[in-house]
Amino acid sequence: MLCVSEEVDYSSYGTHSLTRKKKAVVALRNDVNRKRPHIRIGMPQDFRPVSSIIDVDILPESHRRVRLYRHGSDKPLGFYIRDGTSVRVTPHGLEKVPGIFIS
Repeated sequence: MLCVSEEVDYSSYGTHSLTRKKKAVVALRNDVNRKRPHIRIGMPQDFRPVSSIIDVDILPESHRRVRLYRHGSDKPLGFYIRDGTSVRVTPHGLEKVPGIFIS
């Protein structure tokens, strides 16, 4: 009876596979012929109308929300949008940045 065994080092298995795939994809891509698509902004009539500003008398201006209609319907979408500020953590500390909140 002959028994053959082979040691396999699994610690480096697959470590270079991502690099090889990435290089192959980059080689196939031709940046000269690739163009970015033009961004089209719709006509004003395509945007959703605001049905009402919520809690105008109760909330300060920074916390007011708007209710949106479904496109082509009088039925509201069921969520609200408002703008305000958010806090972002940076290496230099906290920084206030403008944000849009959807609830």
